[in-house]
Amino acid sequence: MFGDLLVTGPTSSAKTVAVPAVGEVHDFFEGSGWSILGLQQKVTLISDRCMLAWSGSWLGAKVAVAELREIATKTRLTADGVRAFLSTNSDVSRHGTSFVGWVHEESGNRFGQFRHDAEVINAGGAWTNGPSGNRLRRHQGAC
Repeated sequence: MFGDLLVTGPTSSAKTVAVPAVGEVHDFFEGSGWSILGLQQKVTLISDRCMLAWSGSWLGAKVAVAELREIATKTRLTADGVRAFLSTNSDVSRHGTSFVGWVHEESGNRFGQFRHDAEVINAGGAWTNGPSGNRLRRHQGAC
């Protein structure tokens, strides 16, 4: 599992963000009204049996990650349980956050996959979300 670090949002001319890149990143998306607001870890370990990656609102992700970690201290997470939590959590839906992830299931030596508001593309069953996923889908269609 991998993800980027960029957090984007509505363009703000007052904020300069230090990003390890060549040149300025304040108009990276070329007049789209969106810009890079900062950097944030987007691949997270929930427990020793669960990891997820997120895209979208960092606030929705922060709340969901904290609540999933709390749940994991009380019970063993399953892919179905994480999926149900994400689909019913009001902060996730309110703030527009998408997730993909894996849970090591108790039954056998199996990893259960989950996703919420992410798309499946025909690249070995990969799940994508966010601007990088959009670029991957466009690139795949051009091949």
